[in-house]
Amino acid sequence: MTRGSPEAWLLALVCAALIAARVYPELAPILDSDAFQYLSMAKNALAGFFAHTSIAHFDAERSFGFIPAPVVTFPAGYPLAIALVSQAGLSLHSAALLISAASTVVCVFLLAWIAQRLGIARGLRIVLLVTFVSNAAVVYYAACALTEALFTALVTAAVALLVAARARGRAWYWIAAGLVFGIAYFVRYAGLFFVVGLGIVALLHVIARERSVAKGYILACAAAGALVAAGMARNILIVGNWRGGNEKVIGSSLSTVLVETVRAMNGVFLGPGSALHGGTLIARALCAALFTLGTVWLAWRYLRQRRAADGPFQAGHGFGIDLLLLALTYGACMFYAGLTTVISYEARMFVPLVPLIILLVGLVLQAFMADRQSARPARIPIFALLASACLYLFLNVPASLKATDGPTSASALVGWGPGEEKAVLRTVTARAAKPVIVANNGQAVGYLLDLPTVSMVGPYYSSVEWNEKTLRDTIQRFNASAVVISIPQGRATDDVPSAFVHKLAAGDAPQWLEPAYQSGAVRVYTPRLTPLISARPAVSAP
Repeated sequence: MTRGSPEAWLLALVCAALIAARVYPELAPILDSDAFQYLSMAKNALAGFFAHTSIAHFDAERSFGFIPAPVVTFPAGYPLAIALVSQAGLSLHSAALLISAASTVVCVFLLAWIAQRLGIARGLRIVLLVTFVSNAAVVYYAACALTEALFTALVTAAVALLVAARARGRAWYWIAAGLVFGIAYFVRYAGLFFVVGLGIVALLHVIARERSVAKGYILACAAAGALVAAGMARNILIVGNWRGGNEKVIGSSLSTVLVETVRAMNGVFLGPGSALHGGTLIARALCAALFTLGTVWLAWRYLRQRRAADGPFQAGHGFGIDLLLLALTYGACMFYAGLTTVISYEARMFVPLVPLIILLVGLVLQAFMADRQSARPARIPIFALLASACLYLFLNVPASLKATDGPTSASALVGWGPGEEKAVLRTVTARAAKPVIVANNGQAVGYLLDLPTVSMVGPYYSSVEWNEKTLRDTIQRFNASAVVISIPQGRATDDVPSAFVHKLAAGDAPQWLEPAYQSGAVRVYTPRLTPLISARPAVSAP
């Protein structure tokens, strides 16, 4: 199976069809709060403000005191890609969806190529591709305006270049692989974890005295490290922090992060939701148990009848260890980040590992099934693995086929009713044509109203306490003309960041905030304050 094989093309078409089913009938990407930030950055890039946002959401972006603000919390690669693709005449939403969908389809061809080069048998290669194409998490993020799909494609492409580099031994393959890993860092900062992995793999080959391979990995690591260093240097110059201003440190317990890791991997490979979601606990448990049984049984047979490694597995044996180290390093670094930082530690963080884990499983099964000395076929473990595959499809395919269940508009995300957007926009633009607003749920509200927005962020992501003084100072600093409060529906979330904001949502405001509009979903206040005199305007873009 090569890039042009009928099987690869057929499964790529199936993948595209599943993505289309996921976004039907709106044919719009699934959105969340980060998506609005990416779209705002893309819009500013088109206006000449590269790596800037009109939604000052996180502490680092708010610290500049003007809009559009430089963005350091997120890398700028994905928004820049959206801006470039939109030049073909697409809307920003359509460009974001096209990038995510195309990235996922490209992964099908990359996996086919890598699996063949590693010597995995054709039948097993098809099974591996079906596993990837039918994965509900893969299809979901292929339908989102988020970085996961593009990041996954870049990581898979870099792995393909590593395979080519090991096979052909040419320096430019190693350098190209490193550059792609470095580019991945500009899509998600987690690309740094793979660069660390390259260094560990290089060290392993140095210790093993495999000079040519070690030299290649050192080249790849150096190329990737140069790009990462450039990105970190920008962050240091702008905010004095190589992480991009993400300075808040948390102390999550080991047990909590372990549970969240199991939950995330459950969601990645056994479909969305918890183990109890949709009554699938038994199916999930059986799927995992049968897969483990089949693999362990084959391993036991292999160890009993062990012989010299030859045949199709030999081609991928050495690289399998390298691939395992890359995946383990990424997972370990992500686990440490979950312990110490305020990342959204959930399934999306592990989606980029899906192609790597699928390849590793393929290599392991290829090794265990390569021994043909035994006269007795391995019926029981093969049956267990096939039953596990059927349960995997049962858990993933229905979730992949269902129409979009996530919001595809900012108004849906904030819970505003029909006509609410126009009413709020009329209210906040009464004093100025392009005012600055302060809002909770600021990413969605800012994108919905298409106005420069200062966001009030909850305590999980921010060190700022949103009390009356903080709000007053922020309004004066940015010369904001309105405060937009989305009223929480049901239980309170991080989008209502403090008791003071809860009071504003309930209509209990200080005298200097004058009520201007209210409904069951939103309240708008206009401040009676004198703006601070600043040497730099709060809004520096038209």
